Amino acid sequence: MASKELEIVNINGVKMVDSYELYIAINLHITHYSRWIKFYTNRGGQNIDWFIDDKLSKINRKVKKRYYFTLEFARGICIRYVTKESNGLIVFLKEEIDKK
Repeated sequence: MASKELEIVNINGVKMVDSYELYIAINLHITHYSRWIKFYTNRGGQNIDWFIDDKLSKINRKVKKRYYFTLEFARGICIRYVTKESNGLIVFLKEEIDKK
């Protein structure tokens, strides 16, 4: 189920998901992640729809930034894709959004 694949984190009181984990959970091809993340960070507003975690570069030198999406933004992204996984994520994210 989507909840095992996608971890919800709380950053400054906002529920968020890791963009890379979301990308993998939607079942998109791993080689296109860099183009995909550029597209979505250009569409959403920093510190509104997505946030950056620079601490990850200390763990993995190849990854310069880790992007986190708000649940609403992540759900909107999932709606664009027609995969079995994205359908499950849409429901899962909606349930998480409704939890207060």
